[in-house]
Amino acid sequence: MHQLVQVPVQVTFRHMEPSEAVRGRVLDLMQRLQRFHGRITRCQVVVEAPAKHQRHGSPFVVKIDAQIPGDALHVHSERLARETHADVYVALSDAFDTLKRKLCQ
Repeated sequence: MHQLVQVPVQVTFRHMEPSEAVRGRVLDLMQRLQRFHGRITRCQVVVEAPAKHQRHGSPFVVKIDAQIPGDALHVHSERLARETHADVYVALSDAFDTLKRKLCQ
């Protein structure tokens, strides 16, 4: 059994208070991804709530910038155009699923 590679993950919150539960979910998703795609060397995640005047019906936005040897991968959940992103955890899962697909290409 090999040891899980630790990847530096920076989580930034915009228009919302920092949440240890959301940060923990990001780290959990990153660890799961790292088990299967050990090429990631750095990851920055931005979790953005709708601005206060736009909260009603507006989705959360998750941006992921991941570094792999020789390349950078970018995911922007707003471009996924899913209404289900009214839930931050669904937005995170969708963004990491998109990152996983990019890694498999």
